[in-house]
Amino acid sequence: AERSIRIDAPAPAAAHPLADAGLSIRLLSFTARGDLQERNLAYVEAATPTDVRQAATIVWEEPPEAAASAYLAASLKGAGANVIGNGIPGLPNYILSGMVQRFELVGGATGTATVALDVAISDARSGEPWLAGSYCAKAAASDRGLPAVQNAFQAALAEIAGHLVTDMAARKNGAALAQPA
Repeated sequence: AERSIRIDAPAPAAAHPLADAGLSIRLLSFTARGDLQERNLAYVEAATPTDVRQAATIVWEEPPEAAASAYLAASLKGAGANVIGNGIPGLPNYILSGMVQRFELVGGATGTATVALDVAISDARSGEPWLAGSYCAKAAASDRGLPAVQNAFQAALAEIAGHLVTDMAARKNGAALAQPA
């Protein structure tokens, strides 16, 4: 039986909104708030809502900050950006960094994956901020099984990646960024 959760890379995008933008991005390693770093999955059972439990055998195959960073890198590549990994030679136009604020399964009988990321993109040469945003998404898990929980986290990350790509394309094209509803 599965005993770890792995966040898989997204499927290639049908559209490539960043392909003509000439975006070359160095993706720095993401960080996470202290209690999120490399922890096992925390959860709450509906019958005992005040007891936060930590799974003994359900662990992340990679820590949340590594999973979020890898997912966004794959999403940006899929959207047509040239993503240069940390430590790989290359001269990017922009530097992307991020912090994981939330990466947790919350409430209910099946739970909801809640992911919140702060993302900052700066000009690689001048260091001037180019884009900064806080992104949060939630996706319900169909049950508490590992495949359902993994799918819920991937759905939340996909929503965040979609908003980030849209914001980057709008910023590159000089359009105003969409405001959250």
